[in-house]
Amino acid sequence: MFSLIEAAREQGAYATWQVVRDGFVTEAGSTNAWTINAEGRFATRQAENSILNEITLRRLIEVAKTRGIKVRERRFTLNEAKSAW
Repeated sequence: MFSLIEAAREQGAYATWQVVRDGFVTEAGSTNAWTINAEGRFATRQAENSILNEITLRRLIEVAKTRGIKVRERRFTLNEAKSAW
Protein backbone atom coordinates (compact mmCIF):
# COMPACT_ATOMS: atom_id res chain seq x y z
CA MET A 1 0.00 0.00 0.00
CA PHE A 2 1.37 3.37 -1.06
CA SER A 3 0.62 6.18 1.39
CA LEU A 4 0.87 9.95 1.22
CA ILE A 5 3.59 9.82 3.87
CA GLU A 6 5.66 7.47 1.70
CA ALA A 7 5.13 9.79 -1.28
CA ALA A 8 6.28 12.76 0.78
CA ARG A 9 9.40 10.91 1.92
CA GLU A 10 10.26 10.06 -1.68
CA GLN A 11 10.16 13.80 -2.41
CA GLY A 12 12.61 14.48 0.44
CA ALA A 13 10.18 15.40 3.22
CA TYR A 14 11.31 14.81 6.78
CA ALA A 15 7.87 15.16 8.33
CA THR A 16 4.30 15.72 7.20
CA TRP A 17 1.67 18.12 8.51
CA GLN A 18 -1.85 17.10 9.39
CA VAL A 19 -4.41 19.29 7.63
CA VAL A 20 -8.10 19.20 8.51
CA ARG A 21 -10.92 19.44 5.98
CA ASP A 22 -11.24 23.21 6.27
CA GLY A 23 -7.59 23.58 5.16
CA PHE A 24 -6.09 24.46 8.53
CA VAL A 25 -2.86 22.85 9.69
CA THR A 26 -3.12 21.08 13.04
CA GLU A 27 0.35 19.69 13.68
CA ALA A 28 3.02 17.41 12.27
CA GLY A 29 3.24 13.72 13.01
CA SER A 30 5.63 14.12 15.93
CA THR A 31 6.23 17.88 16.14
CA ASN A 32 4.33 21.14 16.20
CA ALA A 33 3.62 23.01 12.99
CA TRP A 34 4.54 26.68 12.76
CA THR A 35 5.37 29.23 10.12
CA ILE A 36 6.92 32.66 9.71
CA ASN A 37 5.24 34.82 7.08
CA ALA A 38 6.80 37.37 4.74
CA GLU A 39 6.29 40.12 7.34
CA GLY A 40 8.33 38.08 9.83
CA ARG A 41 5.38 37.09 11.99
CA PHE A 42 5.51 33.71 13.70
CA ALA A 43 2.26 31.70 13.77
CA THR A 44 1.43 28.43 15.51
CA ARG A 45 -1.73 26.86 16.81
CA GLN A 46 -2.62 27.65 20.38
CA ALA A 47 -1.73 24.76 22.68
CA GLU A 48 -4.83 22.74 23.43
CA ASN A 49 -5.94 19.14 23.63
CA SER A 50 -5.79 18.67 19.86
CA ILE A 51 -2.10 19.61 19.43
CA LEU A 52 1.17 18.85 21.13
CA ASN A 53 2.19 21.35 23.80
CA GLU A 54 5.84 20.46 23.86
CA ILE A 55 8.71 22.24 25.51
CA THR A 56 10.42 22.88 22.17
CA LEU A 57 7.51 24.97 20.92
CA ARG A 58 7.26 26.90 24.20
CA ARG A 59 11.00 27.66 23.98
CA LEU A 60 10.77 28.66 20.31
CA ILE A 61 7.98 31.12 21.15
CA GLU A 62 10.04 32.53 24.03
CA VAL A 63 13.11 33.04 21.81
CA ALA A 64 11.03 34.61 19.03
CA LYS A 65 9.52 37.11 21.48
CA THR A 66 12.91 38.05 22.96
CA ARG A 67 14.17 38.77 19.42
CA GLY A 68 11.23 41.04 18.67
CA ILE A 69 9.39 38.62 16.39
CA LYS A 70 5.64 39.02 16.66
CA VAL A 71 4.06 35.75 17.79
CA ARG A 72 0.43 34.83 17.24
CA GLU A 73 -0.96 31.58 18.53
CA ARG A 74 -3.65 31.01 15.95
CA ARG A 75 -4.69 28.62 13.25
CA PHE A 76 -3.14 28.92 9.80
CA THR A 77 -3.91 27.27 6.50
CA LEU A 78 -1.65 25.17 4.36
CA ASN A 79 -1.86 27.82 1.62
CA GLU A 80 -0.76 30.46 4.11
CA ALA A 81 2.23 28.32 5.09
CA LYS A 82 3.12 27.74 1.43
CA SER A 83 3.29 31.51 0.88
CA ALA A 84 5.59 32.01 3.90
CA TRP A 85 9.33 32.33 3.66
